[in-house]
Amino acid sequence: MWKSAEIYIRKTRRCQAFLFSAFLFISTAFSATLPSGYTELEYIESSGTQCIDTGYKWTTDVTEVGVEYYYLVASGDIVLFGSESLNTSVTWNAFYGSVLYNGGDYMIGTTPFAVRTNPNVNTWESYNAKTTSSTSGIITYNGLETAFAYSGAPYAYGVSKEYSMALFCAHKQGSYQQFSKARVRKFYMKDNGILVRDMVPAMNPSGVVGMYDTVTNTFFENAGTSSFTAGPEIVEETYTFLEYIDIDSDYIDTGLYLYTDAATNHYPNIHYTFMPLRYRTDSTMTNYVGARSPGLGGGLGLLLGSTDNFSYIDYFDGTRYSGSSGTGVQLNTKYEYDIVNRSATLKDVTNGTTLLSHTFGNSTERSDNSLTINALPGCGTGICTSNNKLRIYDFEVEGEAHMIPAKRNSDGVIGMYDTVRNQFYTNTGVGTITAGPAVAQPTTVEIIWGGLAEPDVSGTCTYGETFTAPSTAPTAPSGLKFLGWRPI
Repeated sequence: MWKSAEIYIRKTRRCQAFLFSAFLFISTAFSATLPSGYTELEYIESSGTQCIDTGYKWTTDVTEVGVEYYYLVASGDIVLFGSESLNTSVTWNAFYGSVLYNGGDYMIGTTPFAVRTNPNVNTWESYNAKTTSSTSGIITYNGLETAFAYSGAPYAYGVSKEYSMALFCAHKQGSYQQFSKARVRKFYMKDNGILVRDMVPAMNPSGVVGMYDTVTNTFFENAGTSSFTAGPEIVEETYTFLEYIDIDSDYIDTGLYLYTDAATNHYPNIHYTFMPLRYRTDSTMTNYVGARSPGLGGGLGLLLGSTDNFSYIDYFDGTRYSGSSGTGVQLNTKYEYDIVNRSATLKDVTNGTTLLSHTFGNSTERSDNSLTINALPGCGTGICTSNNKLRIYDFEVEGEAHMIPAKRNSDGVIGMYDTVRNQFYTNTGVGTITAGPAVAQPTTVEIIWGGLAEPDVSGTCTYGETFTAPSTAPTAPSGLKFLGWRPI
């Protein structure tokens, strides 16, 4: 975990670097570099009559669209982005991304391709769609990757090349239709591997809200009626990392949607360090972390006994492994819960005793609910909240999130800062959350060199070497910029 007392965050969509000094652990990044007078926003919001025409028409059938969105309403025949051409009276070329188009499916190219049929509202989600040819592609929804193929009437092969792509609606045969009520904080397009649109929520000098494209340096205003609503301005924020936080009768929603895939051998690896401070009093079982679909199947759960009796674990495939008598967690005792390639263990950190150890089966499952800490969503028709009290030290889903206890310095709010997604998460406000002591500072750090990087490009954009932090910035090697230091 990061070892630093304070971090400095600039919310941007570029490659990040981490700066350490005698007092601050600072995370900086190159911003979208908007022209003078423009204001970068966290998101823009549509009310159902606004849309953005990207002005770009596909030139090949090898395309990619990426979007991070937040649906406010999930009913009716709505489209998040799309374009469609009418070739004959019965044949179309189309590229749609929609949670609800045609009964709850995403559609690319031809007949709808179902990814999920019960869309989420009031939560941020990610969606990436690639067409690898005129008849195939890959959809990645909240990290879940699924290949697809299409054929047959009434839809022709390939994406629409006659009409430009639209955001917040579908650009269908020359008109804007099927408007959505949503927020968007990121949108990009690639044509044959080339980034052609990288759009940032922004407000122009006249106060008009829209999307600024950093590829063409063009501001795109509303192509519909009325006006977009501006989200908060992107600001520089500081956070103090904490040794732990104590959460009482409440939970933290991580926004992570976990899944397993037997075909690709994808299984989430999890590390979680916690200490029970009070058992749940309204039930025999306490939920310390979990996510699953309604009922027992399709989710991940760690359900621990409310006394010293026993612990048990639910897994994605709906199976449950129960420990023997005496394996329950104890109050004021620190535990580590790990899942590595389907093998789950629960260990007492103090004496090294393993309470549970079990390897689950090879299956393909996904949870329709996001992972929560100190609760279990999808329990019956809602969330199994816990009126227990829990100390949280660290929570990590390998490659997807690393959440560290932190305090937001501007307003003193306590929560967990995710160093992977660069987002701050706090409790719902039903219960309380309190801060532990600040983390001590390191003396050995890694120097970071690098430059600007496109979003969503695989690989690293920094180069590093180990050294003891000096008081001034070193000279960068030829062709690189000094980005800062990172504790190691």
